[in-house]
Amino acid sequence: MIRGYLAQPHLADTVKQLGGNVVPGLPFGVLLPVLEPRARGLLRVGAATALVMLLVELVQGALITGRAFDIDDVILNCAGGLLGYLLLGRWLGRAVHPRRRHWWHRIGGKGTAGPVKASGTGPG
Repeated sequence: MIRGYLAQPHLADTVKQLGGNVVPGLPFGVLLPVLEPRARGLLRVGAATALVMLLVELVQGALITGRAFDIDDVILNCAGGLLGYLLLGRWLGRAVHPRRRHWWHRIGGKGTAGPVKASGTGPG
């Protein structure tokens, strides 16, 4: 079906068909890392978008008369989610939920006085 979209004689029709399937995935890529910090990452956003869009396609195919399930729509929706994540979601997710400094990052890192010497152990 994607090949059919690309083979259309008018560029406007191709853009409308492809864009109409990519755009619904964009909000997932942008908002998912903001709403759920554990969902950050290209693979996690892609998997979550694919799962939601797969469910949407299944429901549309089952409930809407004349509408059939199309895996190409799921692929394009997922591409939109990944595009949204790469363009804006990654930055927004980090702005809202900064990376947590784990205890192993703090050992000997910036802002510490160095390793603490136990009393009575050696010269000094």
